[in-house]
Amino acid sequence: AEQNHDIESLVNVENLTGRRLGSMRHWDDAEKWLRLALKQAQDNRLPYREASILVNLGNQCLPRHRYDEALEYFQRAASRIQPSANGVYCLARTGVAVCYYRLGEFDRAIQTQLQLIKLQKSLGPSYYSQLAAGVLGHAYLFKGDKTDAARYLERALSGAKEIGRSDFSANWASSLSTLYADLGDWDRAERFNNEGMRIKKASHKGSLVSNTLISAEIAIGRDNYLQGERLCRKAISDGKDDPALLWEAYGTLGNSAMLQHHLPQASQHFES
Repeated sequence: AEQNHDIESLVNVENLTGRRLGSMRHWDDAEKWLRLALKQAQDNRLPYREASILVNLGNQCLPRHRYDEALEYFQRAASRIQPSANGVYCLARTGVAVCYYRLGEFDRAIQTQLQLIKLQKSLGPSYYSQLAAGVLGHAYLFKGDKTDAARYLERALSGAKEIGRSDFSANWASSLSTLYADLGDWDRAERFNNEGMRIKKASHKGSLVSNTLISAEIAIGRDNYLQGERLCRKAISDGKDDPALLWEAYGTLGNSAMLQHHLPQASQHFES
């Protein structure tokens, strides 16, 4: 029994080392540690540890947009342990849902999360319940159902605030501000964007660049073109190392120029 405990402790250390290296984007080193931990967990019949490692391997794939590979890891992880309203099983099923909606299988993503939320019915606010609600909101958002997306994202925001998770609170608030900006509901977009910025400033965590860009979109939507373009340029300056953000910011500048019938400027921005 003591030997098994020592092996499990070693597997846990290797798993945590791999996860930490992954968070630093040292992908190759992270995978080596995680695969070493996975083999030892399998050889010593440690299904819970095995599932945890598989979830971490799946999470390594998401930032690199390797959704097919990640889906396999998350499905394997969920199959190793009994269904549960929280813990590793919840993380695995949520990972499955993220992969589904990223791969365009929106209904499967939604069904996966609805089943998980049903399993969590007896739970109060928790890390896992706010995560499940937020991912379901994103699945509806990707599908284009903004009404249900808003409902679940607001539920996730409320849950994250109740448990004091400022990182998730800011994330769900930003998603809601983007959603309402897309709908042209500038007042709600501004309210959630301001809430996201307030949370980030209070916790001293997270970049404000995406919030600056949303503020720019809101200003342009209200016909405050000069203010919106100034905020766009600030976002471009502050986010110069983020290609996705730059693409969106130049697109916002192009949209502003189009609305003002400045077609040559719009073309220039869209080509940037």
